[in-house]
Amino acid sequence: IRRPPRSTPKPSSAASDVYKRQLWMLTKSGKPNPLTLPFWFDLANKAYDHAEFQIASLCFAELKKGANLGPLSLAKFAECLLRSGRRPLAIKLIQQLSKAPQMLPQMGLDIVLELGMRTNQTNLVDQVGISARSRFPNNAYYWFVGGERLQDDKEYVKALSYYMYGSKLAKQWTEYKIKACRLLITLGKLDAANHLLDGAVTETDCVANLTLIKQLYEQMGSFDGVSHCNLLLQFQAARK
Repeated sequence: IRRPPRSTPKPSSAASDVYKRQLWMLTKSGKPNPLTLPFWFDLANKAYDHAEFQIASLCFAELKKGANLGPLSLAKFAECLLRSGRRPLAIKLIQQLSKAPQMLPQMGLDIVLELGMRTNQTNLVDQVGISARSRFPNNAYYWFVGGERLQDDKEYVKALSYYMYGSKLAKQWTEYKIKACRLLITLGKLDAANHLLDGAVTETDCVANLTLIKQLYEQMGSFDGVSHCNLLLQFQAARK
């Protein structure tokens, strides 16, 4: 399960060219020093925010040589490494961060948990997830991460309690409700699944989500639910 999307601008060739020029100028001025450190940090964070992970990774790598990076910067660096194809280094970095999860700000926790799930670092996810839910109990993502780990370990009833609690916290995230409904169906709780889907279908206009909800209605044999989804999908198609 992915963390809720950030409002991140899509990469563009124009922005990429600007960041490449800035990186070239900084590299030409030598290694990061007290005078240039702010510029290196600024470029690293801007490149990261615009999903220019290769450039951000190079900046964080240079900064790490001559400065003490904070937990959030290290978490961003780990994501850049993973997205740049350097999986072993990314795993090593998030493992280091997981030793003191209480030092991670919320965004850092989001990143480390997502990377841990992507790289199948189950012990890391369990450890960091406990800290995250303790510190930020109203964050639905942390409950769904915990639920997914419990489901992987076949602790279905406990996983369902995590999913249901997370669904109440994040009413706007239809993807989370779909996840909970799938487990409800697996456990044979069709009435509860149908009730949750009836709420979810009225809260989304995403074609992908509506299609998934329709499939779940079909799985439960709900003719009314399938018909409702078909009408909504037709409406969305007519809007294009």
